[in-house]
Amino acid sequence: MRKITLLMIVLVITAVSMAQAMTGIYKIGASEVSPNFTSLKAAIDNLNTVGMTNNVVFEITSDLLETASSRIGVNTGTYSVTIRPDADVDRKIKFNMATDNAKASGLIIIGMTADSWDNMTSPQNIIIDGYAVGGSTRRLTLATTDAANIYH
Repeated sequence: MRKITLLMIVLVITAVSMAQAMTGIYKIGASEVSPNFTSLKAAIDNLNTVGMTNNVVFEITSDLLETASSRIGVNTGTYSVTIRPDADVDRKIKFNMATDNAKASGLIIIGMTADSWDNMTSPQNIIIDGYAVGGSTRRLTLATTDAANIYH
């Protein structure tokens, strides 16, 4: 029994230590693979879970269809989180959620980690940038469908 308990403790410690805080540039797109992400929600959920040790940039590599809200609630401190296109081509993040959240609505909710006013946080330096590095035209569009908008 002691050996099994010790083994479980070692496995938990190993799993926790492998989840490293985010830093640098991550790609988000339909065909991306780890350590990148296939949805904005997955990337932001990971950021909220593991935190950050320096600036984090999420580069959108394809059009995205998001079916659930992304909540940025991580304590950014002096670092920034930037969402931008990866290239000087049009990219769209479209929000298509079948039902509304009980509390805050939207594609990207800044300052909340769950659908409860009790989970308010104060992240800073959240940048949604329409320009790719070296680009001269705004290329990132955030959109919603009529079905995802309670005011249509």
